[in-house]
Amino acid sequence: QKLLLIMFVAFSILPQEDWRLDKDKNGIKVFTRSVEGFPIREFRVEAETTATLDEISALFRNIQEYPSWMPDIEETSLIEQVTPDIYIYHMIIAAPFPVTNRDLVTEMTFSEEDEVLRIDYRILPDHIPEKDDHVRMRYFTGHWQFERMGEKTVISNRFLSDPGGSIPNWVTNSFISRNPFNTVKNLKDQVE
Repeated sequence: QKLLLIMFVAFSILPQEDWRLDKDKNGIKVFTRSVEGFPIREFRVEAETTATLDEISALFRNIQEYPSWMPDIEETSLIEQVTPDIYIYHMIIAAPFPVTNRDLVTEMTFSEEDEVLRIDYRILPDHIPEKDDHVRMRYFTGHWQFERMGEKTVISNRFLSDPGGSIPNWVTNSFISRNPFNTVKNLKDQVE
């Protein structure tokens, strides 16, 4: 827990700008901000759904189905279910030509208390060997939070990553403007 606190404090003091509203459509708001040392802006999304916490939890635990609703995800595979609420999985992220596809290995942890479901991610870049046809992402942090309030569930998420290697600005900008929005839109379509 001390390590987590140190990591949180270190993350929170990184030079960064204020959040900027980049997209507000269909009840989904996407905010971004730049963080020093990262090529892709940090993003957070706010939205609502009628889905229950159990329905959302079931969706996220079905890792093999991520490519059917998460944009740009080419393939996902469960490596290990450590406990009933901790999963380690591998994901391949499709990038537009001529950029090389990315992959990452992450630990996903579910916790639920007082009508709040939280899903936290911790990257494990050396958990399995790298392959030559992908660039292994070595920094990826964030979480999803779902809070049940009456007949609705408030969705919020926040992620910061470094895709590694060199990526043209147009690819970066395309990702940050559409990917978080489409992920939440598709999530809502899956559970409502």
